[in-house]
Amino acid sequence: MRFLAALPLLLFAANAAADPAIPTNLAVYGPSGLQLAGATLFKGPVDGAEYDAAHELIWFKSKDTLQVIDLRDAAKKPVVIAKKVPTDSWAVSGLSEAQHNTDYTNIFTIIHLDKKPYAEAGQGAYMEVDGESDARLTKKVDKVKIVGTKWVKAQLGRIAVEEPKERAEPPKVAIKVSPDDCEDEEICGTAQWLGGSPYQLLIVEHTCGDACHQACVLYDPKSKQFASPLTAATWGALDKAEKGGCEGYMVEPNNGRYFAKDTGTLCTLGAKSTCSDLSPWLPFAWVGASK
Repeated sequence: MRFLAALPLLLFAANAAADPAIPTNLAVYGPSGLQLAGATLFKGPVDGAEYDAAHELIWFKSKDTLQVIDLRDAAKKPVVIAKKVPTDSWAVSGLSEAQHNTDYTNIFTIIHLDKKPYAEAGQGAYMEVDGESDARLTKKVDKVKIVGTKWVKAQLGRIAVEEPKERAEPPKVAIKVSPDDCEDEEICGTAQWLGGSPYQLLIVEHTCGDACHQACVLYDPKSKQFASPLTAATWGALDKAEKGGCEGYMVEPNNGRYFAKDTGTLCTLGAKSTCSDLSPWLPFAWVGASK
């Protein structure tokens, strides 16, 4: 189970005024565009963005068009890869790996990047809940138009950056939870490191219906105290900690701030956490050391 990843990248100079509320090393997207390290790289509505840290590529979708930004290219100009992408959830595979909200959906679009790029329909957790809708979306995915073939072929030999080694998983934590909140005792109490910080994300709720859902709190293994992951709070007893999601948290490599993807919430780590709302911006990657 993968919760997060630290995303180091060479910080580049901003060429546009940045929102003062957004850290200069944070990549964000929203209704007005996409910003990276304070620079506006795309103007227009962006409804999803992902960062391939190993290949230093940003993938994003604006309306029905999937585009890519090469951070190794000084121009950092968006390149259109595919048009008529019918789903809000999508993924790329091959020379680059990235996926956006593909778990809890029915049909999503996969763009395969190789010598002959093509699109196909992927299946999420809610596949077959509405068979007619699935069939309609699959037919639309078959009509996706790949227009970035030239760019893709030029990148087939792209060398990946070596990513940091993942930390060893921490031991399970003994906690008392209600059987109604935890249908699988083997899962509740499972912990995962919160990036490179000394804190962990601890699963305290696991229930299953049409799909399985989990909830987590922060855990300090040194003090054996708990805190909410997405609201300002002090450390204390488990029953005082407000639950949050378990996936998508990304921690700043050097400063200790973190965010949860698909929310506008930016938080700090420490003796007392603080959280702020960056909406309508949604952060999706850290891009270098903080200033």
